[in-house]
Amino acid sequence: MEKFVSFNLLEGFRVVDMSQYAPGPYCSLLLADLGAEVFKVEPPGGEPMRRVGPIESDGISGWYKVLNRSKKVVELDLKSEEGKESFAKLLASSDALLESYRPGVLSRLGFSECNIAKINPNIVVCSLSGWGKTGPYSDRAGHDLNYMALCGALYTSGQSGKPSITNPPVADYASGIQSAFSIVAGLLSQMRKKDSRDKKPIFIDTSIAESVLPWTACVQTQEVSEGIAVNIEGTFLNNGAAFYHIYETKDGRHVTIGAVEEKFWKQFCIAIGKEEFSSRQFEPCPQDSLIADVSAIIATRTQADWVEHFKNYDCCFEPVHSLADVRNNEQIIYRKMLRLEKDNDQRVGVSFPAWINGGPMPESKPLQFLSLRDLKEQC
Repeated sequence: MEKFVSFNLLEGFRVVDMSQYAPGPYCSLLLADLGAEVFKVEPPGGEPMRRVGPIESDGISGWYKVLNRSKKVVELDLKSEEGKESFAKLLASSDALLESYRPGVLSRLGFSECNIAKINPNIVVCSLSGWGKTGPYSDRAGHDLNYMALCGALYTSGQSGKPSITNPPVADYASGIQSAFSIVAGLLSQMRKKDSRDKKPIFIDTSIAESVLPWTACVQTQEVSEGIAVNIEGTFLNNGAAFYHIYETKDGRHVTIGAVEEKFWKQFCIAIGKEEFSSRQFEPCPQDSLIADVSAIIATRTQADWVEHFKNYDCCFEPVHSLADVRNNEQIIYRKMLRLEKDNDQRVGVSFPAWINGGPMPESKPLQFLSLRDLKEQC
């Protein structure tokens, strides 16, 4: 059967995105990659992300451009009557709204849940904020590092007494995925309601901090089950085990081994000439002695030497890639995941992380800046 590759799964859906920085724009980027028409509404002068990161020849950040490809960007002053009127017309013709203001801001601009329901009774509204719209933290400022700190993800990463900052910002992008999933679920729910009288707006409240919290469920369960505070180095996911570890090579670079299954650990031990280590896989963590033994062996060769050596062994081994290594990696190239975008400047675009019907995402369109007149014509 001939395969039909189409990424227009959300074609016909219109999404209004009022969010800023990375979390919300990543959410609407996923929707745009799947064919949704996304209007990004920004305040006069544009959102702050335009000025964060590498600034290109037109004065706009390359980070902003890769997060907002395929979108239509328009500036509206929602404190003016003309801006409010244009925004209301856009909402009336849209299927979903994404916003990332602090709780209460949208209402003060004249677009409370009640007013939005009057404008469009079928709309799906996703409010993405740091802590959620309710609770004692709802009005508190924050960024990815703060959200990772609150949900325990920093505590369970790195080493005891030395929490590690993650890059890319995990909570930011996790919340983008969570919000996109929630919006699509809302759209599906509205579609299933055949009687228009059953349709009412769906209001979704997503939190950046809470988007990472479910990922800590296993380690939370471990601590409660054992009745004592988790020893970070005492878990194999935190460098406590030799079979799941990052090792330094002779040239100061690094390699990883993720041989959780016994068969892979045995292959690894054979590969480094120490088959007798295979019986030590499940020594209590932290496996300081075994880790030291393996580290001494890995330190005898360069990263490139080990990469070549491990080609003959299937044991969950991978080198730690630099960004340049990633761009030149044969798997990444084959899957067409990274694409160099060129106009007057250069930037790297990352494709939607899935193939559909056997093919990758086609070339995407650059973002498009609209005037108020353009917006009126399209609404």
